[in-house]
Amino acid sequence: VESNGTTKAGIGKVLCKRRSQEVCGTDGETYGSECMLCRRMREYVTDIITEQRGVNCERYLRVPRPGGVTLACPSIFLQICGTDGRTYTSECKICQHNLEADDNVGRMHYGACKRCHLLFLQEYCHGYPKGACTKELNPHCGSDGITYDNKCIFCNAYIASGSVLRLRHLGKC
Repeated sequence: VESNGTTKAGIGKVLCKRRSQEVCGTDGETYGSECMLCRRMREYVTDIITEQRGVNCERYLRVPRPGGVTLACPSIFLQICGTDGRTYTSECKICQHNLEADDNVGRMHYGACKRCHLLFLQEYCHGYPKGACTKELNPHCGSDGITYDNKCIFCNAYIASGSVLRLRHLGKC
């Protein structure tokens, strides 16, 4: 946290009330409450929120279906949070979605999606959309694989997407 009360990412601090309901973060740490987890995510945007890993779709068998092709997914259930904010029952189900919807969803983390990422983006993009954005260069990589030149352009797209767009990481895709 910087001396002006903001995080290294330039975001204001979050004050949390103490609660006894502990939660487990995707970084493997246990936090005293969901608020404390969200605070950690805000303070270290590039460490937790933006962590995104690809999925390996080549290992799944493609099978014909009416109107196209799908994947034959094994009955392995390991919940994965996709970069689109949806919880999938397995990596194969993400790959199946990508194939059938011509999408590019990746793995944000193992386990069900948490609402912290949504809360972060809602606050991060508060006050948007804006009619005009500056031309500053501070790239934001969206879950759609597009590099947005800066926060304003990313947040305008986030609002236009109906809050579906996610932030993969800061920097170019």
